[in-house]
Amino acid sequence: MEIRLSEKVLIKLEDELNQISLLEMPLGGVMANFFIVDFLYGNRNWSRKKYFIDLISSLSLRYRTNRGVFSQRAGEIVPPNFGENKALLTFISSRPYLFNINFELWNLLGEDESISLIFKSDLRSKFSSKTPGAVIELANFQAPDFQGWAKAYSAVAKDIRRVLKKFRRQNNLSRMVTRRIQNKLMEQSQSLYFYYGALAYLKPRYIVVESDRYSLTSPLVVAANSLNIPTYTMMHGAVNYGFAYLPLLADKLLCWGRQQKQMLVKFGADEERIAITGAPQSSNLIKGSKAEIKEKLSLKSNQRVIVLATNPMSPEQRAGLLNIFCSVIEGNESWKGVVRLHPSEPIELYSSLIGKYKDILFDKNQILEFDETLAVADLVCVYNSAFGLDALFKGVPVSVINVDEEFLGQGSDLINVGLLNESKSAEELKEFINKWANSLDFKTSYQKKCDFYASDYCAYFGREAAERSLQFFNSQFA
Repeated sequence: MEIRLSEKVLIKLEDELNQISLLEMPLGGVMANFFIVDFLYGNRNWSRKKYFIDLISSLSLRYRTNRGVFSQRAGEIVPPNFGENKALLTFISSRPYLFNINFELWNLLGEDESISLIFKSDLRSKFSSKTPGAVIELANFQAPDFQGWAKAYSAVAKDIRRVLKKFRRQNNLSRMVTRRIQNKLMEQSQSLYFYYGALAYLKPRYIVVESDRYSLTSPLVVAANSLNIPTYTMMHGAVNYGFAYLPLLADKLLCWGRQQKQMLVKFGADEERIAITGAPQSSNLIKGSKAEIKEKLSLKSNQRVIVLATNPMSPEQRAGLLNIFCSVIEGNESWKGVVRLHPSEPIELYSSLIGKYKDILFDKNQILEFDETLAVADLVCVYNSAFGLDALFKGVPVSVINVDEEFLGQGSDLINVGLLNESKSAEELKEFINKWANSLDFKTSYQKKCDFYASDYCAYFGREAAERSLQFFNSQFA
């Protein structure tokens, strides 16, 4: 069973939960990512079996004193006040698109001026660290007092149940929904309790996260706010939903360029809290040889490669998107279709299509890496994937396949501001591709539109973006 709720409903729930505070730390914002994945995208399995699992998880969260942030520590404990005069940078994933956001900053700051907080132990190998404590994880802090958290949570549990009961009734949802929300609230409140103590102990100068509304980092940001530690969030992707970025939990947001800032302001952001510094994780340079990659795919030199980049969406949206793209590309010897899956999507979602469309490559980094896909692409199609922005930054033209106006997000901006092509059917997409492939004048004119939008959307890349970000941080303490 799939459950999908509107941004309006979820914003209201976040606001109401923000009226409830654990030790003066509001509980709404730390739930944002959970709400997006489970209810806005609808990417969760709701069943009786899952409900019983949730009931068991609830007991574990309430009564197990040696789980999660309360686990016994095996690592060396960092000394008190170790973060004084240092930036605390978070690293939530090894995926380059996320890892490189703060890694470029780390390269500039060095170990004397920064501490890296990693959320997976295998990330430690990515740092050439020689200073003890320069790269830390949760195990490097003392475990907090479970009874202290239990007492603090008990003080707000009744208010939480009241809000969730009202939410369930207003939206005609089953009890299994509020059970899972309560579980996540308990888990996030435990992280809040942990980070409050850890940050008071570490005392960093300021904190930089990849995304302030992500489940791993939002409790860190909210706890830092309560301790008056300055917090900054970088921009990790496309602006598909205002709810994914707003309201800001961090003090300031560093975005990529003028147009992205305008989109955020349109969604209700305070422009005084947004700075334009570019995208440290991105590049406007093609990395890889088109000829070599075509040879790897056993393609002829004159075959054009047309990529569809997917993103989290409902089964109906996914079916519509793939039907339009694949029916146009399949069977045309002049074109090679590549469907690049979003990192969050299991390949199994596409198993039936893989068997149906033999000429189209469905790939999740098994055959082509991220940069290889961009290097070999002649044209990229998207619904609202941030991959389309990366293509534009590298000079690859982009076209939008619109399968649902309500969730078009970034795609809407590409169409209405960038004036890029919009296809709502296979016939419209085929007509556009034929025109783009066969008319040099049209192709040249369309490329100019793409390039103009790209330059307005992201002002700086890579090292230059990191340098401008660091200049901004330093200006806040001048």
